Amino acid sequence: FTYLLAREFFTERLARMTGVLAALYIPGIYFATVFDTENLFMLCLSIGLWLFVRYLKHPSILLLAVSGFALGYGTLVRPFSLLLLPILILLLIREQGKKQRWQLPPLVILTLSFLGVILPWTARNYETFGRLTLVASNGGSTFYGGNNNRVVSEPHNLGGWLSTTELPGRNLVDAQKDEISHDKKEWQLGMQWVCDHPTYLPLLALYKIVRFWLPDIDSGNKKYVVAQLIGYTPYLILFLIGGFCCIRDVRYRSSGWLVIHGAMLATVIAAIIFWGAPRFRDANVPILMLYAAVGLQAVVRRWRSPQHTNKLVPIPVTH
Repeated sequence: FTYLLAREFFTERLARMTGVLAALYIPGIYFATVFDTENLFMLCLSIGLWLFVRYLKHPSILLLAVSGFALGYGTLVRPFSLLLLPILILLLIREQGKKQRWQLPPLVILTLSFLGVILPWTARNYETFGRLTLVASNGGSTFYGGNNNRVVSEPHNLGGWLSTTELPGRNLVDAQKDEISHDKKEWQLGMQWVCDHPTYLPLLALYKIVRFWLPDIDSGNKKYVVAQLIGYTPYLILFLIGGFCCIRDVRYRSSGWLVIHGAMLATVIAAIIFWGAPRFRDANVPILMLYAAVGLQAVVRRWRSPQHTNKLVPIPVTH
């Protein structure tokens, strides 16, 4: 599906190379060996974005509905992708504005299909706990664990996450009667810290972003750390080059590319709100490989063109 998504933007040859890059991506290979959410989320994300981009080129309510279903299921797997819904709605409105054709049905179809697979789970949560919980009940622990004194002051934990069992106020959390109350109290503790330390927030956001993009070296398994450093670092270089090309070249601001940029933005926003987890980054393999492909082609073109020794040459895109 990474290859299919890439075909919407690149030539056939480069789309195949994008698929190869995805297949050789060390973090993706590692996730395939463990029972983690990334495996299912990558599938839902790639299908959802591919069909949405297809819809922009060939409008079809069916494409839009299936895209919404896929992304809705992805949200059940990793709730941060709920941010994709407002982003995609805004892109639909932008596309309609460009064509001067205002249509309500596409907006309704996307919203209903996206939320249609989430709301039954929300209803289940309400029936079970008696409180409105949209998707998951661990957002508070993730938020408080990523916003506290230790992650902004201890070198090893900068921009990272700590269990709330290691943070102040755990006795207040343990005193709650159920997991929803636990979650609410952890949200309160995290928000209290944020409100009490506004001057720390820009620096903490920087730490989170840096940690988000660096190789995952927190594991005690030295072989895993070495594999991350060797296998991920070349991709990081390609991501940075590809991102630079996308910023400087207007061809990467088409409607289709804005979908890709918007999805990546949603992930970065989630990392800033919660913590800079490499897992958040690597769950977006289909998106990351598009940037890697842009970077790879720019490097190849620079190497082959002596007259361009002082600049990277972005790749031609199909639309």
